[in-house]
Amino acid sequence: MNPAVDNEFQQWLSQINQVCGNFTGRLLTERYTGVLDTHFAKGLKLSTVTTSGVNLSRTWQEVKGSDDAWFYTVFQLSGQANNGAG
Repeated sequence: MNPAVDNEFQQWLSQINQVCGNFTGRLLTERYTGVLDTHFAKGLKLSTVTTSGVNLSRTWQEVKGSDDAWFYTVFQLSGQANNGAG
């Protein structure tokens, strides 16, 4: 794996962990995409992670290591999605 790509990925994963709680991740290809968007909707903090070429997961170990006992995660494993804005 290209060290520069791995370093970039680790920085992105660190952002995910700061904003969303502890996740583990693994690059599947050097040509990955990773975008994190955070916003608030009626007092609820929402984070959208858009990615490809990455295995991103949250196992019991990551949950146990977090201080957030309650969280919701939705993964779309295939296909496409849009935000309904047209």
